[in-house]
Amino acid sequence: MRGGRRASASGGLRPGPSVWRSLRGAAASLIDDLGSFVLANLIWASVAALTALARAVYPPALVAGLLLVPVTCGLTRMAGRAARGASVNLGHFGEGVRYRFWPHLALGAGQALLLAVASGNIAIGLEAGGALPILAAVVSGYVALATWLLAGAAWPVLLDPQRQTMPLRAALRLAVAVLLRRPIGFVLIATIEALLIAVTVQTIVPALFLPSYGALLAAHYALPLADSLEGRGAVSDKARRP
Repeated sequence: MRGGRRASASGGLRPGPSVWRSLRGAAASLIDDLGSFVLANLIWASVAALTALARAVYPPALVAGLLLVPVTCGLTRMAGRAARGASVNLGHFGEGVRYRFWPHLALGAGQALLLAVASGNIAIGLEAGGALPILAAVVSGYVALATWLLAGAAWPVLLDPQRQTMPLRAALRLAVAVLLRRPIGFVLIATIEALLIAVTVQTIVPALFLPSYGALLAAHYALPLADSLEGRGAVSDKARRP
């Protein structure tokens, strides 16, 4: 038993997810392998601090923020293993960093670009006023929301150790299906993750725990849905809610 539940023989997750169950499961998984996750969080926080310092000293170094993509992939791989009831260590962090390094870096860059452009359009539209700028700001807001929600569904699927051989496009299609299956649930998950990020960047101690907890939360919610869509494991009727 790990994290208060048993992984199925096929590596599927039972029972199916609810946001509350995913919150509890993520906490249990974090406690199970706290030492490994703290070390991984230290790496993630160090890279985040270095990229922030680089941008502060030399603003054109904004591209340095892409260094967060591979280390986030490392955390996500660990989270996927832990959500499936397997033990984790820093070797799995490195595995996540190396796995599909360039495609994942390109996806992360695209995600960051969409969010940056959308955020800029929102700020400009609200400041300018007028019907067209405000309309552009609203459309950009929806683009930013859709990007954030899809990221929450996609990264756990892309880094899932059970889907190591799944083609990239197939994994992305599955992620879209997962998001459409529980959109309200992913809105709640995305809101919680945004709050976790806000706390993490403000204080040091939470940075030792919250990045991994956010990755675990997404994995505990997204992977059972992906499994159920592929017929790997049925989501129980009791859990058929956001």
